[in-house]
Amino acid sequence: MSLNIDANSLLTIKGSSTATLREQDILIPPIIVESSFLANTENVKATILDNGSVKLEDSKGVGNKLIDFRLVFPPESQQKAGFKPGDTLDFKVKEGSVIIKKIDRQKDDSFKNPTLDNNTPIPPAWMLQAFTGVPDIRGFIQSGPRSMRKIVETANKWGLETKNIKNVLDFGCGCGRILGRWKEHNHVTMTGCDLHNEAIDWCKQHYKGYNFYNGTELPPSPSKDGTFDLVYAISVLTHLDEEHQNAWLQEWKRVTKPGGIVIATFRGEDFVERVIKAEKRKSMILKEIMHGKGISFQERPGWEGVFESFYGGTYHSRDYIKKEWGKHFEILEMLDSGEFINRQNAAIMRKK
Repeated sequence: MSLNIDANSLLTIKGSSTATLREQDILIPPIIVESSFLANTENVKATILDNGSVKLEDSKGVGNKLIDFRLVFPPESQQKAGFKPGDTLDFKVKEGSVIIKKIDRQKDDSFKNPTLDNNTPIPPAWMLQAFTGVPDIRGFIQSGPRSMRKIVETANKWGLETKNIKNVLDFGCGCGRILGRWKEHNHVTMTGCDLHNEAIDWCKQHYKGYNFYNGTELPPSPSKDGTFDLVYAISVLTHLDEEHQNAWLQEWKRVTKPGGIVIATFRGEDFVERVIKAEKRKSMILKEIMHGKGISFQERPGWEGVFESFYGGTYHSRDYIKKEWGKHFEILEMLDSGEFINRQNAAIMRKK
């Protein structure tokens, strides 16, 4: 099965119309916005129905504010509806309105029996929200195959031929966006880990023949010394403070075979200049990474209610990568922002 990416076709995919309720607002799946009246209005009337659901209608200029796919829905409104932050909501388009109801996400068919894309299971949108901040399945469908092929191409460039890639670790695999696309290389044994326990539970149920383990804040991992030919960590060290990232760099060194390739993304000076729009924040980060120690870590009170507070936002200078990550691996190449598989930079490394 190969899927079209237009909103109406995506609505047929199980779990594509779900999202996790936040403390102050509802994130409406973008495909619901695009396929309903919400695409052409900024103000929405939210009516709490007797059956425990919420009905959204065009308020004709007054009502709750809709910005992109974010609908202001404060705690008092949530309490009236019987909702609370962290609940999973399902959205249905019905005759000029949108109906929202609360569901048990692990009992939902999207968790137990997901739709397939080329034999790869598609996770529910609420699960993807935990990793991307947006309850939208399009990135999973579009970028997964492309990202896997870019990783293989990069490993090939630095001497690791595809036929010699036998064991791979996807560190921070989430719900399998990249990991699930390795099926076209059926000689490869894949291992995935993540701190998101529900995602790992889901992966264990739907990726047969793969190895998974639940991530931990700090090493050790259950893998044996010198297990992997290739390790990649996409948007992992971009969230860890110096202590945590050094611990994991050392652990990756332990579990990688001599001569093995390790790929990790980071957010460098050019990423900050290109991506961060708030001038004050941009200036502060650049000052820290260019004129300080070379690393800036921004603490956060958790990440979408999933990870602990040690998981924040991290930025690095290239000099820092060379000096500090170079203590663990030979730095083969550093890619500019946007040259790899997302907007981040990437360090291509080899175990000495």
